[in-house]
Amino acid sequence: MATHLRIHLGKERELYEQPPVVPAGEQARVFAVPAWAEPHLARMLAPVNRVGFVLQLGYFQISQRFYVATRYHAADVAFVARQLEVAPAEFVPARYADARYYAHQQLVCDQLGIGRFDAAATEGLYQEALRLSSQHLKPAAVFDYLVLFLHEHRLELPTYFALANLITRALLAFEKRLLRRVQQHLRPGEQRLLDRLLAADDADAEDPRETAADRRYPLTFLKRIRQGLRAGEIRERVTHFAALRQLFAQLQPLWQRLRLSD
Repeated sequence: MATHLRIHLGKERELYEQPPVVPAGEQARVFAVPAWAEPHLARMLAPVNRVGFVLQLGYFQISQRFYVATRYHAADVAFVARQLEVAPAEFVPARYADARYYAHQQLVCDQLGIGRFDAAATEGLYQEALRLSSQHLKPAAVFDYLVLFLHEHRLELPTYFALANLITRALLAFEKRLLRRVQQHLRPGEQRLLDRLLAADDADAEDPRETAADRRYPLTFLKRIRQGLRAGEIRERVTHFAALRQLFAQLQPLWQRLRLSD
């Protein structure tokens, strides 16, 4: 069973989890070894660790996140291997041991001044997700804003699952908070008025083909405004807006008590 909302289509999720594509003409710049990294690289004896470190550093400088070693692009592996004068076949992801893999990530973050996505960063991002949820944004928009938030605060970007799970928690928490607020402030008369607006008309007994989806709600009619200039159409619009004004006057106190955003 899924544990988080479906925020993006599969293609978009996969794109987020893939390392950035580096054009051949940019590989020398992206995977250049900075002066601070040379002493660390010199102490790495295993070719797989040397290649893996340079690849992690290059990708991270572009996207501010780390990727699973099995996803590294073959063209990038070959370029970095040649640059370090080792055979591309020496880089076997399964041999890039977890201890070295994560130690390299910590080294990269420390040297570039990027905070790890730890418990404190997770809580800060969750609070930002709660704030965004209260603005009634779509989950995909919340996702994009959180990625921007992490970049601006110089924090490591986590996996797609971690972000999706955090957004799901924030949206569910906001929904529960909103429901509690409605239960606290909704008065019986206001509830009856809202129920009437959302009560579907009776099914047409003479048309057995009519389904529940064919039944219409009073609120649906209020959303439709005829734009004609005939006298009858103008009178209909006046009546329509008068009904809307009356509804607004009846429900405005509730809206103010709920403190909903615009």
